Amino acid sequence: MYPAVDNLSHAKYVLEKLRAVEVEEDDERWMVLDTDHCIEDGHFESYEKALSEARQLRIRVAISHPSFEVWLALHYSDFADMEGLASADDFGKHLKQVMGGYDKTQLKMENFPIQRVLLAYVRAKCRDAEVAGGDKPEAITTRVYKIWKSILSKALFSQLSGELRDLARQIKDEMAVSGISE
Repeated sequence: MYPAVDNLSHAKYVLEKLRAVEVEEDDERWMVLDTDHCIEDGHFESYEKALSEARQLRIRVAISHPSFEVWLALHYSDFADMEGLASADDFGKHLKQVMGGYDKTQLKMENFPIQRVLLAYVRAKCRDAEVAGGDKPEAITTRVYKIWKSILSKALFSQLSGELRDLARQIKDEMAVSGISE
């Protein structure tokens, strides 16, 4: 179950933790949230309120529906390979199968090399463009790719590996075409 402090919902709990983080002018704070329990009847109002407050505080939000494991699974599988998966447990079992083992408390960087991160980025971005529902997605999706997008849009090319430079160029080109400033 999600942590609760003074009867705070999961989203409210994360928001309260982020409020306490001191930031400098160019820093960003991100809430990375699962929806699996947050969008159920008894929790949705608190979840919506926390997201609204976060945005007022300029805290960005990366939602995964139903869970963060969707982002991790995209490092190994396309959405077509994950058809029928609907819960965090389903995605955990899928990760055990495709990775040969999975423990969400023991993630290892070597299981998620940069080439797989780039693949997950592209898969997540394409899928999210197709999914309706805003803060209450109507289908399996993850918006964790938006964190990568933000990082790469602000990074100096000299700080990045070759693969990341290519993606950063694409992001900056998309932003220029869209008229979005960094």
